[in-house]
Amino acid sequence: ETEGHICFGGTSCDSKLGHGNKFKYANVPYDDISNTRFCGSGWNDAIENCSIETHCPSGFSEECPGGMSCYGGLSCNVKDMMEELEASEGGGENSANKIGKHDERRSQFCGISWGDANSKCGQWCPSGEDTDCPGGMGCFGNTECYYSEDLVPTQTPVRVTEAPVTR
Repeated sequence: ETEGHICFGGTSCDSKLGHGNKFKYANVPYDDISNTRFCGSGWNDAIENCSIETHCPSGFSEECPGGMSCYGGLSCNVKDMMEELEASEGGGENSANKIGKHDERRSQFCGISWGDANSKCGQWCPSGEDTDCPGGMGCFGNTECYYSEDLVPTQTPVRVTEAPVTR
């Protein structure tokens, strides 16, 4: 098993090859403050040199090397860095798509019209190009369809809660 990766049964995922979620960040929402904490010799250094290696999610300077301190609330986000890393490790025609789960390209589908693409949700066309579509169909964006076949689950179930209603 590759350190920091997890796969689920019944999939072609192989953690020994480095596939799967990097579970250290799997259950942390994008806008969580822990994603914006990085080590540096000062605030500006932390911003200029933020990286996966200098990430200090706990906020404690003990996570930082060589007398550096942990600074939070930076404009860097480790989730963006992880996505870039996964995209750069990908490649090849058979690799999973490495676009974010909120990317608008996930709603681009083929059809003879927008209504046809929207109602059938058949062939996904992530490039936005008509050449991705068979039989003279076009690629239409902003459909109500959503391509999710390449997404992997989080390590543990995520409870979706609604804000309490007060009356």
